[in-house]
Amino acid sequence: MIFKYVVVLVVLIVLIAFIAQFVLFGPMRNKNHYITIKEVIPDAKIISESEGIIEYEGIKFILGQTDFERKKNLIRDLRLDELNGVAEVDMRFRKQIIVRKNEFKKN
Repeated sequence: MIFKYVVVLVVLIVLIAFIAQFVLFGPMRNKNHYITIKEVIPDAKIISESEGIIEYEGIKFILGQTDFERKKNLIRDLRLDELNGVAEVDMRFRKQIIVRKNEFKKN
């Protein structure tokens, strides 16, 4: 009879320890840092917040609506904010960046 209570007690302790691991350490695993569109390039002019479009020194950045931290790092690392002239940088897609440089040549 006592053996039955000991087994139940051990099972409860293991179950509580298992659940406590997720409660205590779960928030530590998810360290995503989210920023707003205004923080991608602080000096940029927001054209459309709902579509994620900003403009900085003649360069139009189409960011989309998600993952602004990653896109900020890409802009900084690839130095996309240093393009000369009028350009459009489309970063809506996950695996590609489209850069359209508008150079008008006069005949």
